[in-house]
Amino acid sequence: MKDKKRLKIAKILAATVCLFMVLGILLPVIIGA
Repeated sequence: MKDKKRLKIAKILAATVCLFMVLGILLPVIIGA
C-alpha cells in the first residue's frame, strides 16, 4: 500500500518535471514568435 503511494508521487513529480522542461522549451519560442 505504501509503495503504491510512493509510485504515484514519483509519477506526479516526473510529470511536473516534464511539464517544466516543455515550458522551458516552448516559452522562448512563443515569446520570440
